[in-house]
Amino acid sequence: MVNRLLRAPMSFFHSNPHGRIINRFTKDITDIDKLMIMFTSMVLRAIVQLSGTLIIIGAATPYTLLTFVPVFCVFYFVQRYFQETSRELKRLDATTRSPIYAHFSECLNGISNIRAYKRAKSVNKTLGKRLNSHLRMNLAQFSANRWLSVRLELLGGSLVLFSCIFVVIGYKQIDAAGAGMQLSFALQITGLLNMLVRLSSLAENSFNAVERIKEYSDVNEEQPTVQEFDEALKQNQQWPMEGNIKYNNVVARYRADLPPVLNGLTFDIKAEEKVGLVGRTGAGKSSLFLTLFRIVERDDGDQDTGGSITIDGVDISSVGLKLLRDSISIIPQEPVLFVGTIRFNLDPFNQYTDAAIWRALDNAHMKKITQASGQGLDMAVEENGSNFSVGQRQLVSLLSFLFFLPNV
Repeated sequence: MVNRLLRAPMSFFHSNPHGRIINRFTKDITDIDKLMIMFTSMVLRAIVQLSGTLIIIGAATPYTLLTFVPVFCVFYFVQRYFQETSRELKRLDATTRSPIYAHFSECLNGISNIRAYKRAKSVNKTLGKRLNSHLRMNLAQFSANRWLSVRLELLGGSLVLFSCIFVVIGYKQIDAAGAGMQLSFALQITGLLNMLVRLSSLAENSFNAVERIKEYSDVNEEQPTVQEFDEALKQNQQWPMEGNIKYNNVVARYRADLPPVLNGLTFDIKAEEKVGLVGRTGAGKSSLFLTLFRIVERDDGDQDTGGSITIDGVDISSVGLKLLRDSISIIPQEPVLFVGTIRFNLDPFNQYTDAAIWRALDNAHMKKITQASGQGLDMAVEENGSNFSVGQRQLVSLLSFLFFLPNV
């Protein structure tokens, strides 16, 4: 599922908040790995015990089973009614938990801004509202369980009452030992039915987590990473040779239900030209580069309505994503460093020698900082690169581009 999610189009992340995704990978995965197996095994054990008890009672007093049939039917309808309510409450529980995860993530990422602008009280207030909303769902679940308990106890009491009535009516045919056995087993059946109804509801709710996980497992992926003639492009044409970029009437949008961020964009950049893009916020400057990397597809990849983007005369829609993205470098506005080492962040696939990495560090003026750590290329990188400044993180991103330059 993780691989599928990493290959999902950007429209998926725009329509699914991060808190919801984290909730699927934490709570739902836990339900599948632990609770579903545990509840299912307990349900099967309760069914076996209930069946054995009914067989014993049927062998001793067969007519008693006649009174159990209507009670069992009522138990079933109560369970189905409770299950429908419980399933909906479970869905609301997941829905109200996701904003809490999202809010925590936002607070941790923006903790310096929260302190700088003295917004801690406002953040706590927002968090309190979301926690209260989630707790209301917990109270609703508690109320539903109390509703079920009252009805199960009433049904269990009626089952024991019917057993007592039959013992009194047939006291001449049943000795004291048989009467005691029937009453004790009736009490046992009551407990087993109560447990079976609760556990079956919990087990079914756990299976709902499977449906939610499967939804992410079936998410649409990006275009293929490798196309049929990628190898021919690399070997025969050495694509890209020059770097001529041409946009022809390009239309692009982040989702089908959103307006286009690029609408009929046309321009031509020659090889080795240096071009600066200037425009107001939201004009589509960053989106332009996302279309070049095919992170955002041209109007869902429709060449007739979305125009075309070519590099050295080759339409990038016909090139595999791996070859395309290996052939282009970018320094993002918000560089992201992963937990590990400088070496891992610069060369995760061990493609370069230590000497090449040191030369790149020297060209980016990061060599002294790395040497000062005393760990060399194994210098630790903390979460999100928090032990580096924003400028230093951008320099580390620049290094991946420097590897493509000669003499590096």
